[in-house]
Amino acid sequence: MPTRLCLSLLACTGLRVSELCSITVGQVRTDTGEIGVLGKGSRERVVIVANTDVRKALSRHMQSLPDRGEPDAALFRNSRGRSMTPQCLRLRLHALVRRSRVGRSVTPHMLRHTAATLLLEGGVDIRFVQRLLGHASIATTQIYTHVSDAALRKALERADVMRAVF
Repeated sequence: MPTRLCLSLLACTGLRVSELCSITVGQVRTDTGEIGVLGKGSRERVVIVANTDVRKALSRHMQSLPDRGEPDAALFRNSRGRSMTPQCLRLRLHALVRRSRVGRSVTPHMLRHTAATLLLEGGVDIRFVQRLLGHASIATTQIYTHVSDAALRKALERADVMRAVF
């Protein structure tokens, strides 16, 4: 099971671990990097894998699947060939963190939070982040995506609304 690819997808798309584990082969378009997702409340959305390296890794993974022609086949599987569970991925992440001696706990949800924060700090409109994360309310997005003071300062300096006045 390609743990690195799973974690990369969580970090670059903001997917929930349960959403990632339920993706089927038929929901992925490697040519465009689009992945159809069924999120909370049975809301459908599309996430886009913008990073070309992650997209290539996803394409290689799809090509390696023995049943890649079957749209209902699980994209990610456990060691027994069954659909991977969120708990399986959490355990693999914890094992990686332990081996790397990071010194703190890392969860899949932290990767989702990081994706949202980096997008906001990169100047992506919060409504796009809301859509990407599958939040019904913008208030939910605002609660857990904290933009750093340094990023806020840079954005204000770039905008410099008083430049034209003085």
